[in-house]
Amino acid sequence: MTYSHPARFIALVFCTLLGANLGTLAGLLPPTSPYIVTNGVVEGQAEDYHAKSPALATEGWREIPTNAVVPAGVTFDNATGTGNLAMQVPDVTASSSVAYAVGPSIDYYVFFGVPGTYRLYLRWDGYDGASDSIYAGITELADGAGPNADYWVDTSVTNSHITSDFGVHGWDGLGEAEVNTGTAAQNAMTFIIPASGTYTLRIAAREDGVALDSFRIQLASMIDPNPVAVTGQNAIFGQESFTYAN
Repeated sequence: MTYSHPARFIALVFCTLLGANLGTLAGLLPPTSPYIVTNGVVEGQAEDYHAKSPALATEGWREIPTNAVVPAGVTFDNATGTGNLAMQVPDVTASSSVAYAVGPSIDYYVFFGVPGTYRLYLRWDGYDGASDSIYAGITELADGAGPNADYWVDTSVTNSHITSDFGVHGWDGLGEAEVNTGTAAQNAMTFIIPASGTYTLRIAAREDGVALDSFRIQLASMIDPNPVAVTGQNAIFGQESFTYAN
């Protein structure tokens, strides 16, 4: 078995030791088996979660395979991870636009050994203008209108997240703090973790039909994980590999 991302491999090893093999298990993880931030970074697959609400797949987040027709006539392409799975909220109404506190949610427990400022990236997409917004927050940081953002909303920019293709956008780390809007400002989605411990990353659907492939949390001081070509130089920063266009 080959792992292309060392941080993912480390997280897999730790979670396996704790009783959850993230490489083979899709679905509910034991609460005693959190994701672990290692060397300042951790990645997780959407389908490997710890809790969700509501629990019913007809209303809350459900597992979908890549290239599956969900709903009729729509496919979500290029999911990553073992089995190429993702999670989606079924499109049950024309448009929802609900608040963070009431949107269908899915939780991931993450252990931070080192306090600090961390940045969140999501690999997500929708398929039309009524499925292109999503929330993400750390529940233990909730402080009302305090100075430390506890949740963010991530939306399309000029209808960017309506391709139903996770491979188009890469890691999206931009959004607006603590608002319910369909046109979020493009600020770095950061959280200040005050102390070592296990925290809950909660992803909530602002609009139904939205889908999540994976998440990444890293120290805010680390380089953007998306590949960036440097004009006039043979250098690529970010990911371990990069494919040049013909």
